[in-house]
Amino acid sequence: MRNRKIERALAKIYNERSKWNGGKGPFIESDVKYRELILVKQRILQQLEEALLYKDKGEEKFNLILLELVNNYLKILKNKKKELIETRN
Repeated sequence: MRNRKIERALAKIYNERSKWNGGKGPFIESDVKYRELILVKQRILQQLEEALLYKDKGEEKFNLILLELVNNYLKILKNKKKELIETRN
């Protein structure tokens, strides 16, 4: 992953976090997990950026694997939420 991709991914996260209205409302469990994972993804991207800066290949690989896991879990949560909304309608 290159610095530009990391910067774009972080920009998306910052944009999404700016849409959060703090702790208003009751949240379903999947929303809480989703927000937690967004914060975890942000930290992983920051660590990946740092690993690229210091040219630490081991740390870079480790963070890329973590990032893939988090992205996959985020997709699962999005699908669950979509299914939940569809069953309500």
